[in-house]
Amino acid sequence: MTPDMPIDELVAINSLLIKRESELSRLSQIERSVSEILGQRYPFEAPKEPLPSTQKRKATKAKKRPKAKKTPKIRRLKQGEIAYRVTTLEHGEPKEQDLIDVSSLQALLENPLPHCRIQTIHTISEDLTPIDRLLDQ
Repeated sequence: MTPDMPIDELVAINSLLIKRESELSRLSQIERSVSEILGQRYPFEAPKEPLPSTQKRKATKAKKRPKAKKTPKIRRLKQGEIAYRVTTLEHGEPKEQDLIDVSSLQALLENPLPHCRIQTIHTISEDLTPIDRLLDQ
């Protein structure tokens, strides 16, 4: 087996080696049964090559799990900004809400309602025009 071997060939070879090992294990069990019946060791020789099951293998490392997506942190309002405009998708319909408190907005981001998906968050000015886009999903 070479390291540049295609994956389907490696899988085929490994499955054949596993099948070979299980057959040798079955043969060993039959030999033990014959030995018990005869009361002596049956004259079969052990395989010349060591079995993969008798060899020690390196411990495999656990696969790393992908990190959970962190909730974005929303900044406080700056000079000239009066509120946050949150655009949501509720039951398939887009809706807009204006929130003043950053902590209630952060709580909504951390624990969204089951039927509500936050689309965008903007800060707005006194004339209710968007100033800065803080979140776009």
